[in-house]
Amino acid sequence: MKKVILLSLFTLILSLPSAVNAESISARLVPNKYQIIAKPGASITLPYTIYNLGDPTTYMFEIRMLASSDNQATLQTINCPAPSVTSVTCEGFDFTLSNGNSMFTTPFLMYADDAQAGELTIQVPTTSVEQDYYFSFNLKQETIAGLQGSSTVILKPVLAAPISISVSNTGKLNQKITIPSLQLKDTQTISFLGKRIVIAESNRRLPLSLTIANTGSHLASVSGTLKVNTNQNIVDINPISIPAESQISLEIPHDFTGLLGWLSFTTQVQTADASQTVYAAADVLFLPLRLLGIFCFIFFCVGLFILHKYVKK
Repeated sequence: MKKVILLSLFTLILSLPSAVNAESISARLVPNKYQIIAKPGASITLPYTIYNLGDPTTYMFEIRMLASSDNQATLQTINCPAPSVTSVTCEGFDFTLSNGNSMFTTPFLMYADDAQAGELTIQVPTTSVEQDYYFSFNLKQETIAGLQGSSTVILKPVLAAPISISVSNTGKLNQKITIPSLQLKDTQTISFLGKRIVIAESNRRLPLSLTIANTGSHLASVSGTLKVNTNQNIVDINPISIPAESQISLEIPHDFTGLLGWLSFTTQVQTADASQTVYAAADVLFLPLRLLGIFCFIFFCVGLFILHKYVKK
């Protein structure tokens, strides 16, 4: 399956505490992410397996909606309406658990080293618009309070498996990738004869900044390469996922020690199905600016000394 952006989901704090009891979850949820292409009205069945790696523990499932909070591929969680025992409806999507032991409203017990398999069925609304819908399939660990009293807050550990559903009438995804920006940071820009020249200090480790945007209505998985002077590979851009109408910025540090003169940076980015490929390039002039600055200072001082001697005569 294609990779989906990994999300960090924070547990809810119900009141202001003077003491907090937090735990990590000793379980695995497999698979830990889902990416689906479906037509309106389709029924999707997702298998899952829970592995309890610790002591006997009670767990409970929940579904949350994920929504973009900005255009930087940041997703925030939104609560769904109150569920029934084995089903919940969120944004018109119906989620149903098939394993009778697993529930949305009642904790279920798993013994040490136990494994439990089940299925999550999703019914896509017939009226769904062709776009992406993001949800999170969460496994919550029910924690028994070790401290008593109203001043104690229990943080419930959560495992989250993001679900990306791309609704399409034809099965084809509407992805449109661009590269809005490719530049080297910590540079100076001057204008010479009407041309814009970017100058960087040689013999330094500088970060390359690359922004990849997806202006389509479906999530795009992309990968690529970033090279210098078209023949020296700087880095492979590992597969990343960009939600619809958002962008991701990457910073790639690189050592430019010993490089002088004009250097050309080129990047090639393509979608996972190779249906789209985009390119970008940037030219930078590398100079030993610190050394040139020292020489200029020396020449300036020598010039002042000579001028002083000449004026005295």
